[in-house]
Amino acid sequence: MSTPARQVWTFGWLLAALGYWGCSDDNTNTPTSTNTSVVTVTGAGAGSSCRGGGPDGVCIAEGEAAEDCTCEDCTSRDRCTGGCVDDGTCSEEEDCTCTDCYHKVAACTPNTGGCDSDPLCQTNESCLCPDCAGAAFCMQCFDNGECVDFNEGCSCADCSADPLCAGGSTTSGGGGNGGSGGKG
Repeated sequence: MSTPARQVWTFGWLLAALGYWGCSDDNTNTPTSTNTSVVTVTGAGAGSSCRGGGPDGVCIAEGEAAEDCTCEDCTSRDRCTGGCVDDGTCSEEEDCTCTDCYHKVAACTPNTGGCDSDPLCQTNESCLCPDCAGAAFCMQCFDNGECVDFNEGCSCADCSADPLCAGGSTTSGGGGNGGSGGKG
């Protein structure tokens, strides 16, 4: 074989060998990476009917943000297990999710922050504060023998005798969440 032909043959063999060494027996139709991520959402919050997409430990029983009995916060509560007796009285046997108790007795309302010094009625202020005298959310009178300053104001019979309604101190204090009724 002549030298130029020999060089072409050697070069050709070298290319074929390099091509063979670069190959493997893997199927070239499969992806080179088999790392895949599968995200599966399970447990609390997975397709939850709770406000905010997951449980927070508080069952919102009524209102625009009410949670249904499939929410983990509510499933074991009285309104979902048949433990409520809707008779107009919040009994010791009923929890705060019952219609007779929810925001109608002090033990089943959020704490109010007392009164503050600004002239506007804030939603965290006691409805007994002078700035809340005409607020619509403070005119829900339940007349159940307990002043619930979260939503009952001085115009309600249950609260009219409170010292704040008679012009008593209006400094910030911790109102609300006392009283009887409801097991929480």
